[in-house]
Amino acid sequence: MLGQPQAVGYSGPTFIAIRSGKHSSSTANTHAQDFETLLELEEFRPLAKTDHGLVKPVVIMTVDGGPDENPRYQKVIGFAIQHFKRHDLDALFIATNAPGRSAYNRVERRMAPLSRELAGLILPHDHFGSHLDERGITIDEQLERYNFEFAGNVLAEVWSSMEIDGYNVTAKYVEADEQDVPEFPDIKWYSEHVRESQYLLQIVKCKNTECCRPRSGLFRLLDNRFLPPPAKVKQTVDDLVLDEGGQFLDLPVNLALRLKGKVRPVRVAARHANELMCIIQNLEHQDVEWLDESDVDIPKSDESEQTHNTEQQSNVIDNLESWIQRRSAVILSGRRRAASEVRIHLNFIYNTRTSAAPPQYIRFRPERRPVSGRACSVSES
Repeated sequence: MLGQPQAVGYSGPTFIAIRSGKHSSSTANTHAQDFETLLELEEFRPLAKTDHGLVKPVVIMTVDGGPDENPRYQKVIGFAIQHFKRHDLDALFIATNAPGRSAYNRVERRMAPLSRELAGLILPHDHFGSHLDERGITIDEQLERYNFEFAGNVLAEVWSSMEIDGYNVTAKYVEADEQDVPEFPDIKWYSEHVRESQYLLQIVKCKNTECCRPRSGLFRLLDNRFLPPPAKVKQTVDDLVLDEGGQFLDLPVNLALRLKGKVRPVRVAARHANELMCIIQNLEHQDVEWLDESDVDIPKSDESEQTHNTEQQSNVIDNLESWIQRRSAVILSGRRRAASEVRIHLNFIYNTRTSAAPPQYIRFRPERRPVSGRACSVSES
């Protein structure tokens, strides 16, 4: 609640789902099941639910960047939308750490005390009898599952007797059980409720009361419903301005200033309709993202050199010689670009035997299946 110091803390109860690594794996599906299990635990009730027994309207998750939990993958997004709809959330935010920074995940801080309890612990692998032959190969799969379950329950009993920072630890062995992947919503609903970025997924209710009804005062803080992008601000003599040499603002200050900045890419690799494929420098590596043209800050003098129109061009060539020279320069320039950029590959064959002089113009008719040595057919007009 607003104004209560105990509403925000740096620690809390711990839930551990133990699975057989041979019969199950860490996937978006298993994480979704664990989240639903966590919401029903009594230890998490004050943290996860309201006084009326409903899940709190705003949920924020921080995850690692693996494919089983990274919010950029479709299955993860699908299960996140399922949580959003099932619990009537006002907003669901899933943030992931940048590469090399997963150690800052708070869950990682639990590993040291949990590992300490395993020192000297030997888990039996054949409590109900050996499921292996002399060569160590499984000969009884059902017996193997029983033995793994017993070992998992022993481990759960050890961890459940612990306390970390004064909070209980709840461990539970979970049998392998995959639920169906939820259906992805239609593109209209998705475009209205979901925003994706490199390290953050936002699923937020819309302003249409026939579709969504807010349960909290979140939208009094977020006028545009979604969290603003991080911005670096520098104090000048006249005003606060966006500047790469400035400092990142705290979220409350960012919301109060309502600054709107543009992305300045290293270069623009391609253009499609009103979108630009931008090469963006991100710490030690570069990312490639499609951005709206209005959100990109690029000098007009460099725009013609840094962009390539990927839309379909006219099929009529007025001057064959100049066209070949221009395309040859584009190909040569494309070969020198990085692998992440759009490269233009063109194979052109013109048979001069059919005519003593080149025609005034050539019309291209791309073939569905190019024959050997040809990328397109040429006809004179």
